[in-house]
Amino acid sequence: FSILDHEFQTFLSNNLEYPETAFKQNISGTVELLFVVEVSGRVSNIQVEKSLGGGCTEEAIRVLKLIRWYPGIRDKLAVRTLMPLQITFDIAKRSVGGAIPTPGQLR
Repeated sequence: FSILDHEFQTFLSNNLEYPETAFKQNISGTVELLFVVEVSGRVSNIQVEKSLGGGCTEEAIRVLKLIRWYPGIRDKLAVRTLMPLQITFDIAKRSVGGAIPTPGQLR
């Protein structure tokens, strides 16, 4: 996976689906997640910092689990790293977007 933020946006638009319930209920907003990137690059300990109804929170978590990340590096060793992630659901555009704090974390 590329380290570029715009490619992360492409990944989201290709894999994240606007939940039908959220669309029918006119729900927009941002889901904020906090999670641990393990040394293997997989995510664990997902915490919902800000929830959104209509299935948006569940969809954000589902897509987060699809991503394999680069682990944090300390003293040339891979270490577990705490990461935040924001995914925005925009009903007006029926689109999704996201923000990652350090784009170099993806692989």
